[in-house]
Amino acid sequence: MPKKETLQKQDVPANLQFFSIAEVALIMDVSVRLVRQWVEAGLLPVFHIGPGNRLMRVRRQDLEQFIETHVRTRQVESAVNREATVRDDAA
Repeated sequence: MPKKETLQKQDVPANLQFFSIAEVALIMDVSVRLVRQWVEAGLLPVFHIGPGNRLMRVRRQDLEQFIETHVRTRQVESAVNREATVRDDAA
């Protein structure tokens, strides 16, 4: 009898990998409520699935883009603002 091939997560292309809102919250180390706010504000795109389209899923590439655009930008802005504050205090 031939051996069944199983599909491994690494075999699935990134554009077909999806996360639940709870998984995004865990990855980002934030609350589910904050992730829902990002979705409602249109900052993080989601797909609605399931009965009544009540379930939301985030594509991996959309989450990566969100992190690149929003999280890293804010970290850089925070660092620049801290540096400016240090300079102002030293003056």
